[in-house]
Amino acid sequence: MERLYIEEIINSVKGELILPEGYEYESSIFISSVCIDSRKARENTLFAAFEGKNVDGHEYINDAANKGATVALAEKRVDASIPVICVENVRKALNALAGYYISKLNSRVVVCTGSSGKTTTKDMLFEVFKQKYKTKKSLGNLNNTIGMPMSVFSLDAEDEYGIFEIGIGAPGQMDEICSVCPFDIAVVTMIGSAHIENLGTRGNIFKEKTKVFANLKDNESFAVVNMDDEFLSGVNSADIKRGNMITYAVDSEKKIADITARDVEYCFEKCYTEYRLCYKDQSARVRLNTLGVHNVSNSLAAAAAGIAAGIDIESIARGLGDFIPDAMRMKISTSEKSWATVISDVYNSNPEACKVALNVLNDMPAFRRIAVLGDMLELGNKTQKAHTDVGEYASAVADVIIGVGKYADYIVTGAAKSMPYKKLYAASTNAEAKEILDKLHLCQGDIVLVKGSRGVGMEVITQYLLNGEN
Repeated sequence: MERLYIEEIINSVKGELILPEGYEYESSIFISSVCIDSRKARENTLFAAFEGKNVDGHEYINDAANKGATVALAEKRVDASIPVICVENVRKALNALAGYYISKLNSRVVVCTGSSGKTTTKDMLFEVFKQKYKTKKSLGNLNNTIGMPMSVFSLDAEDEYGIFEIGIGAPGQMDEICSVCPFDIAVVTMIGSAHIENLGTRGNIFKEKTKVFANLKDNESFAVVNMDDEFLSGVNSADIKRGNMITYAVDSEKKIADITARDVEYCFEKCYTEYRLCYKDQSARVRLNTLGVHNVSNSLAAAAAGIAAGIDIESIARGLGDFIPDAMRMKISTSEKSWATVISDVYNSNPEACKVALNVLNDMPAFRRIAVLGDMLELGNKTQKAHTDVGEYASAVADVIIGVGKYADYIVTGAAKSMPYKKLYAASTNAEAKEILDKLHLCQGDIVLVKGSRGVGMEVITQYLLNGEN
């Protein structure tokens, strides 16, 4: 992060400066980092004090100061040893500060959102863009109304592009994130059921997600549109207030799109996908270090953004080849314990993501296919039907199904429509699921898919399968 001086901060957040008694104020005070966790404060840090349900950041301002913090952003007047800038709302002030900060840089902004695939696509975007540009990406899951400004602060003057993931869980959050800054390129991967509990319908999710297209910077900006998605395929150039539209599709025979994948081939033994990336009269062979048509789609989104940014198709293919999936996302490994193949896709889950994971399981040659399916969270009144539908879908793929968690019985009920109960199991906990897996006597040739929402913590099942760790 580049320096921001205290007067710049006060003006950008429209705050009131409160000085400690006897403090000698100097306009040369500056920050070179921002944190929301006092334990991560260092010299010349701005500490943003958030009042949470369990912890009030205002109580930790002096702790941050002891670690070197220069100034704090707060909603309350507190007895602090460093200057405090008081504002009405720390979160909105942080957004305003991030907007001011990025306006001082020459960095262009690429954002990626969607119900599924956004983190994978963000990582693919990073690999593509760094082939030509000095690029940074948002780290981990810093993708919400706090994560977005924190990601912006990670940029330095020499960074030409920032690749930022956007996640929302309620109405209004996308508006708040879009208020930080306009976007040069906006990607929406797909419209599914994730967070439908708060957003109501997939139509509402579509409206919220596509607000990124309305926040494009100028006529040189691009909206990246997935023509394989039933909602996004209805977007046209008239829906883009500013900028251009570039489209992609895996199913190129049925859809007209700018970027397509042809001659797609999967190597299950070595866990990679090959295809021909096509744009106009150009093409390049891509080798992607993961499986699944959904990941081909994610890679096409990254390729389309790369084309929009002026990256040549060979460099795009090279960048996609550099992508390595996260250990909890469609990671395929061989068990040291049983020699069975384990597909770990436990970072998160929703009905659409679960079905594409089951498709990968279905495509892989196996002696037995075993689906270990955990709870899908934040589905509201659609929870029962969603889990029942996933169970029914899994029954056409798997030889054995183990439902795990609070909604395991719903999964089993759906699967039982076409599978005998002796091949179906409901485990209320991960520990019970491990006991059931032991009774299956896994062996070489078996493939086990482990899929569930992050809140269920199913990575413990993956680790148990791979090396017996509890």
